[in-house]
Amino acid sequence: CRATWVPMYNAPSVSYPVGRSAFYGWCLVGIGLAGWLAWGSLHAMVHWGQAAPLTDVQSAFGLLICGGWTAVAVWQWRQSPQGQLHWDAGGIPAVRDARPGLWRWQPAGRTRSLDVVRVRLVLDGQAQCLLRMECPGAGARWLWVDARQDPRRWDDLRRALVAAR
Repeated sequence: CRATWVPMYNAPSVSYPVGRSAFYGWCLVGIGLAGWLAWGSLHAMVHWGQAAPLTDVQSAFGLLICGGWTAVAVWQWRQSPQGQLHWDAGGIPAVRDARPGLWRWQPAGRTRSLDVVRVRLVLDGQAQCLLRMECPGAGARWLWVDARQDPRRWDDLRRALVAAR
């Protein structure tokens, strides 16, 4: 039996859960720790006499920046969009001249889903992907999707992302 290769122009329909990404959270923590480490290293250098003394204003400003980053990072991660991302392979696209298929977004806690103009794969980390979702009238939203959310449907989602390009 000889198999023939047939190019796939469309991916199967899939619904994929989107939650808070641990990868994204750890990226924010890493950047925040780097800032705190830099601030602490500067104070250590001053203490050991290898840097000029800081004024109280400079020290407070550094503390404010590090503390502000931490607060914004926590808030940003907690505000990460959550819900279901749906790919309907047979749907009519929301934009002319687009390939067949329709993306829909159903925010967590809502019963109605929104049509999505476009979902773009921005960063593909194989087990995590950063997506830019464009909704009519709502602008763009950034989604981190993670293979751990639903490992059985992960490959279907990735095929849908490629098919919708």
